[in-house]
Amino acid sequence: MKSRAIIIPALIIAMLGCLGLSMNVSADNEKVTLTVECMNHDTALEGMAWDLYHVADITGDDSYKLAGDFADLPVNITDLSTSATMALAETLESFAETGNMLPLSSGIVNSDGVVEFGSLPYGLYLICGVPMEIEGTRYVPAPSLITIDKSLGDEITFNYNVVAKPKIKTLPKQDRVYKYDATVKLFWEKDDPETRPKSVNITLTRDGEAFKTSTLSDANNWTTTWTNLSSKYKWNVVEDTVPSGYTVTYVQNDINIDPDDPNEHDLEFIITNTGNYVPTETTKASKPLPYTGQLWWPVPVLSAVGLVIFTVGWVMNICKRKRYEK
Repeated sequence: MKSRAIIIPALIIAMLGCLGLSMNVSADNEKVTLTVECMNHDTALEGMAWDLYHVADITGDDSYKLAGDFADLPVNITDLSTSATMALAETLESFAETGNMLPLSSGIVNSDGVVEFGSLPYGLYLICGVPMEIEGTRYVPAPSLITIDKSLGDEITFNYNVVAKPKIKTLPKQDRVYKYDATVKLFWEKDDPETRPKSVNITLTRDGEAFKTSTLSDANNWTTTWTNLSSKYKWNVVEDTVPSGYTVTYVQNDINIDPDDPNEHDLEFIITNTGNYVPTETTKASKPLPYTGQLWWPVPVLSAVGLVIFTVGWVMNICKRKRYEK
């Protein structure tokens, strides 16, 4: 049966320089070959390593079901808009790295600037690249999600050549070891503050292995900072146990970047736990009205006192007038 294979690369944003990622997909008996081409201008990024993970199966139009090692992860894959997909790709990469998940396939970019992943069934895939240095420039690729979809017809085969420019940072070569501060911040969304956990444990990982663990709570505003982390390692964070009823996303940012040396910076990890809490009308009605600072109990007392004072004054005024008349 002839079919159409469609690739939708996510994480398409501008990058520094002219680095391009080309994905060529061809279908044969509902199997797909994905060719990844990595070039910097006319120079192949030979030696860049890529891992491919099968994240989810396609269960219907624009619907997916997590599969394999990803099947039980507390993540939301119903929203594949550009911004949501960027965060989802980073989150899935964190789980793959910290969970020591084995990729479906791995490859190295060859001298022609390409690496191929063949015989892929339809589904949602995660590709993760490994940073590398070439001729004094350091390339740091971001993870990307790719959908390989079913054909809309069975009469014609379409081959799509999709050129994307994913987020790949270009930095000067690191000629020394840098020291980072890493701050993690945890946010809660769509939940009831009264029933959320009182604290959670967050583990800082170094090259995928547990390094330090800290407890976040209201007491420290759900944030902590680790200091003096070596740039020789890849740092990440993972929530030890995502609370029941929540999904999680992980996003990493470089902050406090030195304008004279972009390798000199700190790390920021944003963790968002999202619940499914929807306040009911009963819940809203049961909550007391907010105190606005206006006290009403003195009103009748002051009114009575005022009336007494008025009456006394009125009587005294009448008595004074009578004395004058005499």
